[in-house]
Amino acid sequence: MAVHIGKIIQALVKSKGISVTDFADMVNYSRRNVYEIFEKPTIDTGLLIKISKVLKKNLFFEYIKEEEIIECANILSNENDLLAAIKDVKKTVVELKEEIEKITAEAPNITKPKKAEPVKKVKKS
Repeated sequence: MAVHIGKIIQALVKSKGISVTDFADMVNYSRRNVYEIFEKPTIDTGLLIKISKVLKKNLFFEYIKEEEIIECANILSNENDLLAAIKDVKKTVVELKEEIEKITAEAPNITKPKKAEPVKKVKKS
């Protein structure tokens, strides 16, 4: 079923006990324009933000089902888990890079063992 946002807004205004005149003043529209909003099945997002603030209700949620909200929350949770794992990997890479730089800096100070001379075979008499 399609959302008719104008009717939803009208019902919300009525349920909150706000007169059309007062609501018109709150959203800075004329009474006539407010009645036009009530008749519209769609609305500009900027106006919907303004009305949502005035009515203290996020009317954007009228466009999505509860299951979709839950699915979005799960996706965000998974993305946050992935971002946390990436941060951990980045931290490990930085630590490893620092360790490599430390070892490389110490390397010139390490003396290499001398090569052993080959052992000469002694002839048995």
